[in-house]
Amino acid sequence: MRRSRFFSAFPQFCAAAILSLSAAAYAADASASDVQGTEPRKSASVESNEFEATRQAAMRGDAESQYKLGGMYASAYGVQKDEAKAFEWFRRAAEQGDAQAQFNLGVLFENGVGTPRDDAKALEWFERAADRGHLDAQFVLGSRYANGDGVPKDAVKAFEWFRRAAEQGNANAQATLGHMYWEGRGVRQDAAKAAEWYQKAADQGLAEVQVNLGDMYANGYGVPKDDTKAAQWYRKAAEQGFAEAQFTLGTLYMEGAGVPIDESKAVQWWLAAAEQGLGTAQFKLGTLYEKGRGVPKDAVKAAEWYEKAAASGHPDANSRLRNLPK
Repeated sequence: MRRSRFFSAFPQFCAAAILSLSAAAYAADASASDVQGTEPRKSASVESNEFEATRQAAMRGDAESQYKLGGMYASAYGVQKDEAKAFEWFRRAAEQGDAQAQFNLGVLFENGVGTPRDDAKALEWFERAADRGHLDAQFVLGSRYANGDGVPKDAVKAFEWFRRAAEQGNANAQATLGHMYWEGRGVRQDAAKAAEWYQKAADQGLAEVQVNLGDMYANGYGVPKDDTKAAQWYRKAAEQGFAEAQFTLGTLYMEGAGVPIDESKAVQWWLAAAEQGLGTAQFKLGTLYEKGRGVPKDAVKAAEWYEKAAASGHPDANSRLRNLPK
């Protein structure tokens, strides 16, 4: 039976990055591609005119315009960057119930941007945004309760907020729900539920979770044991460059578990993992070159890989290195 190595640390959410993106994204209806820098910004005169039109609407009390104006001040769109004014316009929009503005206020209070840092107020605004269904705010609250960040650690509350975000399709929240069901944190332990949420996150491409799901199929945890499905999930993660998955896929090819035996493919995947510094893969390559399995027998290359494995902390590499024929 292959070992299970679930990647299950609770996330530390970087809300400040969300603010910087959302501020720019909503300034003058900028697109996501604008934020990522793949589209040129508009001319200064166009930005200035859009800023003035937005300011006029915001002054009349339009919440959407107030939020957009905050984004303009935050991202220097059509106006000189001014974090205090960004805070003020986000506050006005937030008080009218704009969930994104409420979330941004939480970030600004959390980081002391445009206003003195105030963790209690940050939590208040995150909660208000989360109650209105704001996905990122729900994830922030889940992370805070899971880690005891500014609030008493409470796995039950963490689970509830992660669940709300997960049900809206947030892949990281779905993965975290899987971890919580697997470990029984904040909810009764349930391997089948863990597999269900891992599946949702894995379908969205999270490599670590694809490995978890592969482990579950390999061992029959929460799902029927199925080496073929395990191999499929390991492959998905391996093709994303996840070293643990590459090593495991190589092992499957060497053993013929879920895939046909193919020593050349085993070597290929172990090499991919070894080149990323995975000591277990480096050690395996050393043994292959020492014994001439899947590769030509080569004591020099065996020694090279054992040395790399030893440098990576593999416990058996030094002894194998000492015992190599001279």
